[in-house]
Amino acid sequence: MKKTIYTLLSVAMAVCFASCGKAILEEGIGKENQGKGKMKTVSVRINEEITTSETPLFANGTRGAGKKLYGINVFQKKANGKSYTKYAYGLFDDPSKIKIALNEDCLYRFECLIVEEGEDGVYLSIDGYMEPFVKTNKKPTKADNLFVKSSSVSFAFPPQGKTTVTGNKQVWCPKLIKQYGTLSDFTPKTTDAVSLKVKRAVFGLHLTIAPPEEGTLEVSYLDDYKETIKASDTTFDHQAIYSFTQTDKATEDGYSGKFNFVLKWTKGDGTIKTETKGFVLKRNVMTNIKIVIKSPDPSTVSIEEETDEMSNENMEWTIKA
Repeated sequence: MKKTIYTLLSVAMAVCFASCGKAILEEGIGKENQGKGKMKTVSVRINEEITTSETPLFANGTRGAGKKLYGINVFQKKANGKSYTKYAYGLFDDPSKIKIALNEDCLYRFECLIVEEGEDGVYLSIDGYMEPFVKTNKKPTKADNLFVKSSSVSFAFPPQGKTTVTGNKQVWCPKLIKQYGTLSDFTPKTTDAVSLKVKRAVFGLHLTIAPPEEGTLEVSYLDDYKETIKASDTTFDHQAIYSFTQTDKATEDGYSGKFNFVLKWTKGDGTIKTETKGFVLKRNVMTNIKIVIKSPDPSTVSIEEETDEMSNENMEWTIKA
């Protein structure tokens, strides 16, 4: 009798877990939306960008073997349909597990964002990864390495706002690598593999700040960063890879953004001197900016530019005291 009861309980639990798993995988998808065509499981192969600027842009340890997160949206267009609708989304940290069952009678659109951690990483809360992996329902996402089918929820791609980085801090240009790409009108009838090309939306910045002859020098840049250098300090020297905010536009060749660098020099006698200068930072280009304060008066700002095959750019900002 006891054995029979245990057996019935085991069967009931198995049915319960199976139902829960199905609910997760088919969130928001009713039978009327799944169609009656033949289903085929396809794998997604992501082709990451490799360019001639790879060596100079990522030289001197600016790129390590950082963890990668793959966020993917899938949209479906039914036969004779006029537009795509939400079909599934998923967050992966193992690209070999990016697979999904698709209806052979439908067309599909894929959207992929890869984030590779650098000095920054995407903030992982108790509920999952935050921006840019917060979904349209305002909830973070766990890297479960599976697709969740949903007709109402997806990732808010392409990301255009701030990224929440390690330490739960939001910044416009995080020190990590974003890659983005889309593929439309894929049909699973002819192949069992999706080849999705993504391109980087990044720029490099090598910032050198010579200490002032007296007092304290503050340099604010990229809206979220500030360096403070005293006369007794050594030269500040740092370089990193940053991601642009407008991710989709920043994947285009020749893309650039203009950023203001604000200098505030507090002299030994308390006198404050400020200067602002805009610098153009280019996609896939490491820009070297050197800031130096020199005597005597009057105050002038001079810029020298030197480009090397559009892969490395040098600028010097000299402020005469």
